[in-house]
Amino acid sequence: MGSGLRMTLFGKPGADRDGMPIRGFVYNKALALLAYLAVTRRPHSRNALAGLLWGEMPEENAKANLRKILAVLRDVVGPHLLISRQTVAFDTDSRYWLDTEVFESKLLSLTAPSLLPTRLSDNAVKLLDEAVKLYAGDLLEGFYVRDAPEFEEWVLPERERYRQMVLQALYDLGAYCTVRRDYSKGIAYTSRLLALEPWREEVHQQMMQLLVLSGQRGAALDQYNRCCRLLADEMGVQPSAETTSLYRKIKSGQISVPTPATRPPGAHAPSHGSWPAEATPFVGRAEELAALAARITSPGSRLVTIVGLSGVGKTRLALQAAAEALRSFRHGVSFTSLEPVTSSGQLHRAILDSLGLAFDGQRDPRARLLEYLRDKEILLVLDQFEHLLEGAPQLMDLLQRAPGVKLLVTSQERLKLAGEWAVPLHGMGTPASEEPEAELDCDAVKLFLQGARRAGGEYEPSSADLQSIVHICRLVEGLPLGIELASAWTRVLSTEEIASEILKAYSFLSGSSLDSPSRHHSLRSAFDQSWQRLHGLEKRVFSALCVFGGGFTRDAAERVAEAPLPLLATFIDKSLVRSTPFGRYRIHELLRQYGLERLAEVQDEDRKVRARHSEYYTSLLREKMDKFDGMWQDDALPEITAEQDNLRLAWNWAASQV
Repeated sequence: MGSGLRMTLFGKPGADRDGMPIRGFVYNKALALLAYLAVTRRPHSRNALAGLLWGEMPEENAKANLRKILAVLRDVVGPHLLISRQTVAFDTDSRYWLDTEVFESKLLSLTAPSLLPTRLSDNAVKLLDEAVKLYAGDLLEGFYVRDAPEFEEWVLPERERYRQMVLQALYDLGAYCTVRRDYSKGIAYTSRLLALEPWREEVHQQMMQLLVLSGQRGAALDQYNRCCRLLADEMGVQPSAETTSLYRKIKSGQISVPTPATRPPGAHAPSHGSWPAEATPFVGRAEELAALAARITSPGSRLVTIVGLSGVGKTRLALQAAAEALRSFRHGVSFTSLEPVTSSGQLHRAILDSLGLAFDGQRDPRARLLEYLRDKEILLVLDQFEHLLEGAPQLMDLLQRAPGVKLLVTSQERLKLAGEWAVPLHGMGTPASEEPEAELDCDAVKLFLQGARRAGGEYEPSSADLQSIVHICRLVEGLPLGIELASAWTRVLSTEEIASEILKAYSFLSGSSLDSPSRHHSLRSAFDQSWQRLHGLEKRVFSALCVFGGGFTRDAAERVAEAPLPLLATFIDKSLVRSTPFGRYRIHELLRQYGLERLAEVQDEDRKVRARHSEYYTSLLREKMDKFDGMWQDDALPEITAEQDNLRLAWNWAASQV
């Protein structure tokens, strides 16, 4: 394996072997080349390396210089390099230690859910702390390589990438210490963060909170003044409304050292007012909850919209996310169901009601609401906003006038506001393998089993049942409403029979729960609600898009369904169409079946669309088959495979017309 090599590239670069410093590099470019090979961890051609370090020199001279540098490296770190006539690489199988690699491995081993301040485990905190301790400075700080612009072009983005990683790690540690009331450590982490990037306003906010919570009110106020000076000197701007609001609250004594086991006056816990009781335990969605928590607690995002198809679980996810975010809001969280609200003019009154505030009738609801919220730190959950979209600007008005308020909105459609952070929600994950352990650990299967046990007591699936349950979850593409409706049938049918019925018709998925909203009594009811929000042209084009099987391309959408790109974007915003990698689009299979029913209601239109579909894919197949026997075979086969469902549908329709 050779002798042990230890390299440090954060801060001033250096290397030692078996504990002894290596001083034989002679040239900066020798160390630069070693650093480049070690960080990139892959072979590079000699021509590329010559261009990297001597790009402005004639090729022969550059190659001669590279040979000279390689001779130096052979002498000092030879056992750690793989050098051939064509390529050079760092030997990653040799015995070595590299600070950038260890730093990155510690941070990349942490999953998004584990990085929430309230979920950080002792091991995650240990990894974060060890990683930030490795960061002795920016990558190759103060290290200059003369006449090597390509090397500098490589270093700069790498340097920024590592810097952003350590900044985020320090911020996460500071947030964790705030939650755990370990204020002295939090101040140390945040001080280091500010030393690295002093103009980040959200970090000044975090430091102000840590200082005041640790009993250092004067230092917290000084921190605000320091932030103001820095922003003015460096960027020529004033602090944001959030920072100024925090300063005023600290100055007035609204934020002080917390008293254990108490909540501030006027706090709204999840049980307050109209907060709905949840009849069943929440299942899964760890990644979605982590993403929402990060977004909700970020100072830069005050309007977060969970967007998704009816029945995908937006309300339950919002309730769970809000409950988990409770400790982040001094005045708690509040929930407003907008289902009974018939016009946007009633929006302020609905929020007042959910907050338990009496409306005296002498002032308009907007003034009453803004007066109450102007000095509150509260998360307002607004559920089912899709039928009130014309009132969306009222939300921006509220946010501008109440700087401590954040909004978590659920909607089948994006609000299309400048300050909106949209979080698309799709079906729950289905098992990646057929192993029983993977099946039982899958969120979709867990939800099905919960529903089955609720319907019929102690339900324990056999291995055959599990296979059918997985089949059901895949048939409904992880849609929670579909899973819950299917699981309720276990009191009457076997799981195999349930899967068979779904294959016959999606309309089988219906229920009779008296406490569920009417839109969730069946999948048809849920889809009806989405359909009714479309106007004439949108209905015609969307139903035509449902003729595709297995997805479609932009070109196919335009030529078969007469769907131009702006209309396709509208359907994506309305959660009816989903864009996928590699330029394809798809519609949830059960929604596609619903759309086909709607298409069939207009018989002549149905025939025209299917004819265009058949003609398009017949022509496509002919074009690809012409290439299949030639040099383009490798390109043609994947395209044919991607369109096999559409090709089959086109063939069957053409055959039926003979």
